[in-house]
Amino acid sequence: SDRRLAAIETGGVVGLLAVAALGALLLRSTMRPLRRIAAEARGVAEGDLSVRIDHHSADEIGDVAESLRALVAYMREVGEAARQLGRG
Repeated sequence: SDRRLAAIETGGVVGLLAVAALGALLLRSTMRPLRRIAAEARGVAEGDLSVRIDHHSADEIGDVAESLRALVAYMREVGEAARQLGRG
């Protein structure tokens, strides 16, 4: 009975460690692209429209990257229109 309880406790600890490790990997795989996209967004905010948002995925992070690409493209078009208006 004590052996059985010890086995259950050991199994629980091993399971908990496995879940924690999986959670850490998932968090890391999510944070890396978000940090990169945030850095690119800061560049855009500082006026750098030459940034390239290279993240492509079929999840929410990919949606954010695509939206940022569309925003940068729009800002480039607006900038070009302003330059043309300035030339007369």
